[in-house]
Amino acid sequence: DRMEVGKGGVKCALDEVHDLYGFETNAIVTMREVIEHLYNKEYKGK
Repeated sequence: DRMEVGKGGVKCALDEVHDLYGFETNAIVTMREVIEHLYNKEYKGK
């Protein structure tokens, strides 16, 4: 889940997909979780 706002500007994109197509949507991970995992981790020696 990139935590995007949908086209209407009010709901998140996952909620808009749910409303439009009628099926449940869930994020595997959120951008917040990715950032928390990577924060202050070494990458390519830096």
